[in-house]
Amino acid sequence: MLEAVVIGIIGLLAIGGAVRLPRAQEFPGLLAYMIGAGFMPLVLGVVLIGLSLALVARERRLRRVSGGDSGPPLRERIRAERSTIGMYLAIAGVILFYVLLLGKLPFPWLTLLFFLLFYGVNYAERLRTLRGVLRVAILSVIATAFIAYIMPMSLSMPLP
Repeated sequence: MLEAVVIGIIGLLAIGGAVRLPRAQEFPGLLAYMIGAGFMPLVLGVVLIGLSLALVARERRLRRVSGGDSGPPLRERIRAERSTIGMYLAIAGVILFYVLLLGKLPFPWLTLLFFLLFYGVNYAERLRTLRGVLRVAILSVIATAFIAYIMPMSLSMPLP
């Protein structure tokens, strides 16, 4: 339930920020928001609130199906779902970290750090072995090389 509340609060903050962003002055009402800079944050905020409500409904349904009993089977199911939601929140945190530092650190180094963290979160259980650590490092270097060097050269676009 706590995860749903946190996701809902983030959604509300996104909507609040989107409303304060500049909008197209030549269009009236809602159309000004749809064309302005705040459109995507507004959509993402609505999606996050929807996700929050879906999580609350799912947990309530799990409790109702189990007859209100919060015995071991229900606790295990909720714990498994929370670990999955926690992983998604960690990925969202890594993406937020990347976006906030974009332009403050050199792009290739920041991208490498992003992929190390991203793959580290996704393959956390494999990081217990040397092979898993090497796999994360190699995937991160390949993804960074592609994003930071090969793609800009092939598309003739500048780095951020």
